[in-house]
Amino acid sequence: MPIVKITLLYILGIITGCYLVDLAPLFLFKVAALLTLVSLVLLIFRLQRLNSLLLLSLSLLVGLSIYEFSASTSSSHHITNFIFPKPVLVKGKIAGIPKVKKKEIHLTIKVSSLKVDNQEISPIFGLLRIKAARYPSSSFVTRLQYGEKIKVRGSLKQPADFTKDFLASQDIYAIMETAEKKITIEEEGKNLLLRAAGKVRGGGMIKSIEETLEPPSSNLLMALLLGARELVWEEILEDFKSSGTLHILAISGLHLAILAFVLFYFWQKLLGLPQKTSALLTLILIIFYCLIIGGRPSIFRATIMISVFLLGLLLDRDPNIYNSLALAALIILLVNPGELFNAGFQLSFMATLGIIYLSPIINRILILFFSRYLPLDPLELEVTGKLTKKLTAIFKGWVILPLAVSSAAQLAVFPLIMYHFNTLTPITVIANIVIVPLLTPIIASGLITFLLYLASLPLAETLAFGNNFLLLFLMKLAHLFAQIPFASLEVPGPSLFLILAYYVFGVILFDHLATSLAK
Repeated sequence: MPIVKITLLYILGIITGCYLVDLAPLFLFKVAALLTLVSLVLLIFRLQRLNSLLLLSLSLLVGLSIYEFSASTSSSHHITNFIFPKPVLVKGKIAGIPKVKKKEIHLTIKVSSLKVDNQEISPIFGLLRIKAARYPSSSFVTRLQYGEKIKVRGSLKQPADFTKDFLASQDIYAIMETAEKKITIEEEGKNLLLRAAGKVRGGGMIKSIEETLEPPSSNLLMALLLGARELVWEEILEDFKSSGTLHILAISGLHLAILAFVLFYFWQKLLGLPQKTSALLTLILIIFYCLIIGGRPSIFRATIMISVFLLGLLLDRDPNIYNSLALAALIILLVNPGELFNAGFQLSFMATLGIIYLSPIINRILILFFSRYLPLDPLELEVTGKLTKKLTAIFKGWVILPLAVSSAAQLAVFPLIMYHFNTLTPITVIANIVIVPLLTPIIASGLITFLLYLASLPLAETLAFGNNFLLLFLMKLAHLFAQIPFASLEVPGPSLFLILAYYVFGVILFDHLATSLAK
């Protein structure tokens, strides 16, 4: 059974649960269990056609029921039932890397219990987003690590309207505003892997960046390597936003794909290790890197997508990219169905799908267009000299292919960007072609600098000196693109019907183009 069909029906089940059906989650799980039992019986008697139909129906029902369960806050022990003016003492475990800013710290905890009026209530379920005021000189926040148990005092509130949907997509329905001094560490995380990742992040990578680079370069590299976008100066953030390249400052599939490429190349090409060994070592380090930078949804998404592909290499499976993408989406949505409505999830998968499906077609169209002026056709290249062949290969690889990939990604996501952010950036295709290739040397240099820092600070400073030029050049390019007139436009968000019509028409158009080009 193709995983693509199962994933699409599971997604349809989530959408049905969100917009059309409101049933008791327990009832849905009972029906799902019954269908599973019937499916097993059909499988035993080898009634494949009926079994396939039943499995597809089961996928839809599981999507519906899991969404209903995840969205349910009806339990009397859910954190949302304790949102009232009285201050409470909440206990829980830090569920991600804290975001540290100059005047405040943001962290999410998985709540285990709370105390109100000297009465402790346990167990308590749900996630809580905490915003704590802090002093810029405070060093306390560096001790807060992913996986630690803490207690914090304050009043619970509902999220503001403009953040409610975003937080709900992460299963967060309550927030607390408090002060840093009201946070107490009860117990350090017992997970040795998480503690090791925390030490590598705080005691290694952050120190290596701070001691080898000066702001704003150090802040930018922390964003690119550790996802700490909150440290980037406001005016620099605005330049990246106006140029349509802000996405490079959030750890995503692009960053992990670059890291996986660098690691895989190192193991296989430089050390000469077998493909399977290289894939396994890359997979282990990618997962550990995910723990270092924190298990935020965007990072979890990217890690799953890369891991699925690497597992295909380990299992000697010829990776079908559509099945790999569908499996990655299914795993993420099984963990948290609300991710389907997260802008980051939609943009990540649509951009990847656009690159896979559209870029070969656009690449062929561009080659046909430029063939009028340059000898790009294979038959024409046969009668040209070596220099012409080399220049043609460079032009194809460094101009046509990046243009095709960037155009494909932007065509796939631009209605979603308009819908979620009411923004259109016409300059984004060209800006991404110029800026994105700089990420590979910057990320690779940053990681090598960290390794050198462990052995010798002068060696690390030497490499960081060169990387500093790349970081400054990156910021300068973003600024130049942001200054172009009409680089960023505010536009009204399209309706869901228009977005659906855009994608349907787009698939029909490009399918027709692909058929025509194949003749």
